Amino acid sequence: MSAVKRGRKTKGKTIKVRKMRTSFRYLKNLEMNLHQWIRFFSAVSVILMLAITTAVVVLYNHYHEYPGRVQRDTVTLADRGSDHITVKWQEVQNVDEYKVYVREYDPKAGEEGVEKSIDGKQPDKSWRTLTSTGGELDVTGLKEDTKYSFAVRADNKKHSGQLTKYRNFRTKKSQEIKVDESMMRFTFSEPFKIDPKASTKTTFSSDNEEVATVSKNTGEVTIKGAGTANISISAAENKEYTGDKKTVALTVLESDPVDSGGAPLNEIYWLDADNCEVVKTITGGEGADIPQGLAYTGDKYIVAYGMGGTNRIISFDVDGDGKEISTPQIDVGKPNGFTYSEVKKLCYCVKGYSSRAVTYDPESGEYDAMNFAYGCSGVGYDKKNKWMYTSSFTVMAAYSAEDYSVLHTTRTARHSGHVYSQDCCGYGGILLHCVSGSDRHGINYIDLYDIEKGKYLGSFGCDLSELESAIIDNEGYLQIMANNTSSEDYIWKTPINVKSLSEGL
Repeated sequence: MSAVKRGRKTKGKTIKVRKMRTSFRYLKNLEMNLHQWIRFFSAVSVILMLAITTAVVVLYNHYHEYPGRVQRDTVTLADRGSDHITVKWQEVQNVDEYKVYVREYDPKAGEEGVEKSIDGKQPDKSWRTLTSTGGELDVTGLKEDTKYSFAVRADNKKHSGQLTKYRNFRTKKSQEIKVDESMMRFTFSEPFKIDPKASTKTTFSSDNEEVATVSKNTGEVTIKGAGTANISISAAENKEYTGDKKTVALTVLESDPVDSGGAPLNEIYWLDADNCEVVKTITGGEGADIPQGLAYTGDKYIVAYGMGGTNRIISFDVDGDGKEISTPQIDVGKPNGFTYSEVKKLCYCVKGYSSRAVTYDPESGEYDAMNFAYGCSGVGYDKKNKWMYTSSFTVMAAYSAEDYSVLHTTRTARHSGHVYSQDCCGYGGILLHCVSGSDRHGINYIDLYDIEKGKYLGSFGCDLSELESAIIDNEGYLQIMANNTSSEDYIWKTPINVKSLSEGL
């Protein structure tokens, strides 16, 4: 029994020993596994560190070697006009220059056509290539009111970047203020409106309110005194149209209208080579060298030559060197006054101290004669009113250009220094009478009349040699013909716009 008990105890101890041995082996194996895992994770860590380091190096080198990519959403419209579009974008790193590609949008090809033309790094030849060193570029030379496509790429010396997707922007419609850029008025002229043609709202201002003020919004001008003032006109820019600015040069002449009969001289403007320009040099021909009267058809100057001897009617092209000489079929004597009527398509020539006028048809070359109601030394035509004028040192008269019936008459201003009555012209009811002194090649004058009211408005002093004749050109400017006592004579354009002056009567 004791033995049995001892045996059981021994067996129990043996089992415990075995368990302990098993645990030891387990722990020993566990230790070996931990070492393996540690070695594994160490190897993985090294590999990860190498990978991260390599990636960082690659990314670092890439960042410093390759250009960044411009994002499409940063390509925006900075400014635009009728002929330009300014685009800007967010700048990126490592760029020597940005390539900006532009092409006119083709509605027929549509968006798909634009997309195909810009596939890849390099657009096809339909795109215009421009460069910029910064994040903005003004693209010029564009058509107004036209859509354009834009794409941007960042490049450096070693590498080309990636193109953005295109963006479309449209140019504006252009507008130009249409207005006469010079105007003339008298100090007695009533307020008037400047009415420019523009596509957007206009505003006005004056740089000399002692001469004229102007309403900012309506453009109504009020005369304050003699002199010059620049009236600035601005048309606003909006989403559809460009803005525009124009300046109207307003000249106001000091004038105090008086009854014309015997009125004393009132010089209101001075004409000489400093403010007039030669627009035509003319020469006579076939023995006729002294120009007496000037007519104007719009495309031709027609000059009556003669001084009691050989007479010729010579036509000069306004533009170019064309010249035609006609020999009068009727004796015109000294052709002191000369004009062209658009109503009858005839030239009229008067020689003074007589009511008889010789007519000349510049198309057919035929001559004839007729009579005015008053004797005259000058004859003119008013293309606005379709009137004819005659002038002398006795009576100024206006006639219907159709039937020559008398419409208005007034007595002539007589003042010291005016001893020779020359030719006349007119526009819009203003008759201009050319007169000269005893020294015909000295100071001459042009007297102005309001023929309907019988008022003398003042005179222009003229220092351009002998003032023989005058016309009003298609723009309304006064042109005068002066005899220079030489083989060449001049037609001068003056700064006087009679059309504009007549609007201030």
